[in-house]
Amino acid sequence: MKLIAPITRAASLVYQRAFGNADDAADAGNGHRAAYLLITAYFLIGIFGRFPWKADEPYSFAIVWNILVRGEWLVPYVAGDPFLEKPPLMYWLGALFAKALPALPPHESSRLAVVACLVLTVGALRWGALTLYRERCVRQWAGEASSTLSAWRLTALALLAGMPGLAEHAHKFTADLGQLAGAALAVAALASASARYAPNPEAHVAGRVLRNGLLFGVGTGIALLSKGLLLAGIAGLALAACVAALPRFRRVAVGFIAAAALGALPFALPWPLLLYCEDPYLFSQWFWVNNIGRFAGFTALGGHDNPFANRLLSLVALGAPATVLMMIALWRGMSPLSGLGRRVRRLCLHRPAYTAVGLFVVSGLATLLSSASMRDIYLLPIMPALALATLPMAVRWQYRRRWPAVLVDLTVGLLLTVIIATWLSLEYNGQPGLLYRLWPGLDRRLPVPFTSNTGCLGLLAPVVVILAWWRVIRGRREGRIFLHWAAGLATLWCVALLLLLPWLDAARSYRETFSPLRSLTGQCACLATDGLGESELGMLHYVAGLRGVRIYAGWSGDGDGVTLNPAADACDWLLVQDSRACPQRIVADGWREIWRGHRPADHNGFVLYRRHDHSTGFQMPSPNALSRHEHG
Repeated sequence: MKLIAPITRAASLVYQRAFGNADDAADAGNGHRAAYLLITAYFLIGIFGRFPWKADEPYSFAIVWNILVRGEWLVPYVAGDPFLEKPPLMYWLGALFAKALPALPPHESSRLAVVACLVLTVGALRWGALTLYRERCVRQWAGEASSTLSAWRLTALALLAGMPGLAEHAHKFTADLGQLAGAALAVAALASASARYAPNPEAHVAGRVLRNGLLFGVGTGIALLSKGLLLAGIAGLALAACVAALPRFRRVAVGFIAAAALGALPFALPWPLLLYCEDPYLFSQWFWVNNIGRFAGFTALGGHDNPFANRLLSLVALGAPATVLMMIALWRGMSPLSGLGRRVRRLCLHRPAYTAVGLFVVSGLATLLSSASMRDIYLLPIMPALALATLPMAVRWQYRRRWPAVLVDLTVGLLLTVIIATWLSLEYNGQPGLLYRLWPGLDRRLPVPFTSNTGCLGLLAPVVVILAWWRVIRGRREGRIFLHWAAGLATLWCVALLLLLPWLDAARSYRETFSPLRSLTGQCACLATDGLGESELGMLHYVAGLRGVRIYAGWSGDGDGVTLNPAADACDWLLVQDSRACPQRIVADGWREIWRGHRPADHNGFVLYRRHDHSTGFQMPSPNALSRHEHG
């Protein structure tokens, strides 16, 4: 433990300088330093040191790459096509970081935007925890007298970091992280504006209206300019619900709404207006097709066929343990039904900040569950509010029985053993060994065999992470079960990424797949593509310097599959993506196969063709003139 002490003190010092106060310093000796080290490492490890991974990250970086090489700031482009699914704030931020650090590879330096969004998210979450803690001090609850502000903040952070749905998405360069940061700021500002800090709250609230309203508007605007109208709708519903349900908030609602509109205006107005002036059709694609259309269901994009039961299951599984606590709280709060209205009125009067957070959660869940489209990543903006909404209950429950924490620690220890055994097997014989026995279909997901060459310095970081985890589970009992859960998840993530990242990157990266195309195509003037989506087109442009032209018209996926694109008819090169096991793409006889490739352990493959008969275009030939090729 002598090794971990100076490192945890340094991490705690950095964290306290950024977010902390005297309460954090006073509680630093009970394992909080190690917990902050683990959670900080969890948020950072996995962001850098790899190529862009599907889903969402390759095309997100492709937009940044177009900004860097072609200066296309107003309209997001993937390779040569406009991409209007998301506004460009996150891409602007990534491009600015890439320009500021030209010595680093652009796909690495642009990910500093991810770090900026996570810092804003954590800062807003701590502000929200402070608000709920102060409101709790006005009306003490049984079993909470021994908890401190530091424990509340750390428990809130543990609830957020412990959500499994945050693990992969929080480390990837996507527009959803801008929405996450904006949502965290908006819910914290709404809670602060609604809070009751003293028996005479009017004297305090009046001085905070402008600040909180501005920050609420800024958070909503950041989310809007990062992802679209989803968070703006959720924030508007939550604000209307607070005006209807909270008498004290109703007195300052006009000033708050005016300040919020002022804060959101710089984000909500200039870019949509400039886009409309540039091309009304592109504005229509963004506003009606990719925002209103996704919600209403007249646009069949990603997540449109997700059943309601799957949405509920995703919510519970990806938001645990906060979602489990929320369901328990709802069950206890609604039973018995007699006196429910009286309890709700008491909650609105005595705990308005907590009520505001709850209304934000309800508004978000109602919007997502009623939308025609929903993917797992859409849950990100609700997660900070979920952590705050379940925080008081988590603080009370952390002093209960010890056995759940012990069970979590034993499970983490068992999984750590599997990860370390897998790394040792890859290091010495190139086979995953124990992991392959536990997961027989592993070779369909990851490349086998694979040799991992980890240096001595590469072993120091996993050792530090494991020692920090041991310090947390051996520390004082404050925040036991939820802190142990978050620390265990962080440890598993950090150790797995530190030891196995080259293996994972080999399976998910397009770098080795597309690198040969640069030399094969030479000075290719036009490359037609069939079956490639935005991620593949973006990585093709970045790695091989080739801007593919879809053979079918359309801006999403691989086109509409019906209308031939006249721009592709003049291309002498054709790159096709299809299933390696069951190829479906049909290529006319006028094309000669040049190259085949695929990502390791990927069921899709790529085939490069060159035209040798210029009389043959992309028109569908007769059946006897067709040849099927297995794309390997």
